[in-house]
Amino acid sequence: MAKKKLPFRLIGRDTEEGVPIYELLEQYCERYHQHLFPNRIALAWAFAWKANADGQVTLGKCKRSSDLDKEFIAYDFVILLNRHFWTDERVTDEMREALLDHELSHAEISLDKTGEPKVDERDRLIFRTRKHDIEEFTAIVTRHGVWKQDLQKFAQALLKADQFPLLEAAPAAAASSLTPEVLDRIADRVEKEAKKRGLDVKVTKGPRRITPDAKPPQKKPPTRRPRA
Repeated sequence: MAKKKLPFRLIGRDTEEGVPIYELLEQYCERYHQHLFPNRIALAWAFAWKANADGQVTLGKCKRSSDLDKEFIAYDFVILLNRHFWTDERVTDEMREALLDHELSHAEISLDKTGEPKVDERDRLIFRTRKHDIEEFTAIVTRHGVWKQDLQKFAQALLKADQFPLLEAAPAAAASSLTPEVLDRIADRVEKEAKKRGLDVKVTKGPRRITPDAKPPQKKPPTRRPRA
């Protein structure tokens, strides 16, 4: 009789594969996510995630425990990790850390109108799932640059970072926006790093973005014919 393959599996804290990941979890909670309790976060493998119609594959997901879940498990969140990605030899430790850090960033304490943490009737903290700071298409950034406030903050954070796992440091002169030159350098760097990992990747460089000094062509107003 054929057995059904399970799409998820809890990662044991004391197992050989689980110890280093939970240690990494504790390190990042201590350094960057002090509002979280590592012992109340579970990790699990996801085996069945496939690419969608746009070729995108989910690498991780942060799932908040519901009130019903908490009646059975003592976890505030369960972080699902794409096992195929995590165990791929081409994936670096920096990438794994970035993924875990990313998923932890989704876990946030829910606040009331006065800014105080919300609690339930058992005095347990109430959490929420935080959305991404930036939502945009790569092609739009290529064509129009950092045109929204969330993009501006993201660009500044990117350019101030001390290390770039796949990108080389951008020049200080571009600290306020992703200029066409920086985008070209990023594209070249991504292609080089991909080749090192045995991947055949070609980054298509889109048209230049519109800068404040370069106004788009103005359409001529339609010519009105005199009434008879």
